[in-house]
Amino acid sequence: MISLNVTRYEQGDSLCAVASCASIANFYNPSIDYKKTCKIAYQSFSDYINYAGIDSGEMGMLLNKLGFQKVSIISSNVNYLDYSWNKLSKKCLIETLKKTAKNKRAMYPETLRLFARFLSNFNNNSLLIDNNIAEYIKISLNNKKPVIITFNWNLMFKKPKMGRLNKPDPLGGCEQHAVVVYGYDDKDVYISDSNAASYKKGFKDYKNGKYKVDWNVLMLSMSMEDIIIAENYCELV
Repeated sequence: MISLNVTRYEQGDSLCAVASCASIANFYNPSIDYKKTCKIAYQSFSDYINYAGIDSGEMGMLLNKLGFQKVSIISSNVNYLDYSWNKLSKKCLIETLKKTAKNKRAMYPETLRLFARFLSNFNNNSLLIDNNIAEYIKISLNNKKPVIITFNWNLMFKKPKMGRLNKPDPLGGCEQHAVVVYGYDDKDVYISDSNAASYKKGFKDYKNGKYKVDWNVLMLSMSMEDIIIAENYCELV
């Protein structure tokens, strides 16, 4: 069993990714908190993050700004990424991401552009397409490094998709959520979740923001999702 001591913050609207980055940075530097992380995020990505949040590429760049000299994103989302890209040099991968984003057939072109920006941001940043997410989580935690993951919130908690006015809508989109993984054992993964507002009625086991999820349930909910590992911390001046 591995369990690391991470601080859990309560997020503002659509800021689960920012809160997760704050928890990771605070683990290495207690002077960094949610307020400071939000300030850096707003300066980097503007106020629109209150409506759309930030995606994995932006999380990687935010972690760089918080002091991490190396950030690795491992993604299983082959809707817009491709395993053949693992064979490319970093320079070629950046160009491929940019070129693919311009293609009219591309899914989520802005996500591809942000991945390219992330890779260009720091020499040690990397993007890998892989589906062995559990192994990356275990290796990182065994090395005393908490990680950020994204998952399909509707799939994880068996909840309906929501539409306008916060009413169920079968044609609505699934909600992607970012959390921190701070530990695991043979059966479960330990989650630190900033989204207090969603864990009220019917969620008593999750209301304090730290809970356990069965490995099999998490891996199913993480199909087509990402893990983000921040390393080589250098204290901000």
